[in-house]
Amino acid sequence: MKRRKRVTSLPDIPTVAESGVPGYEATSWYTLLVPGKTPAAVIAQLNAETVKALKANDMIEMLARAGNEPLGN
Repeated sequence: MKRRKRVTSLPDIPTVAESGVPGYEATSWYTLLVPGKTPAAVIAQLNAETVKALKANDMIEMLARAGNEPLGN
């Protein structure tokens, strides 16, 4: 695993740092983009629905199977 700490869903898999490459960490992220003139209310709704989806148990489980954990605001 390429993170600083072990993935919760894969606790027996050591990190790259634990495997002999001290200090190694790599991350990835995803984002949603909208046009600059998108109304604030639409952006707020997109944000709220995205956060809601990322907190859903089935989404958390699906991401965990791939070794991912949702983070964000």
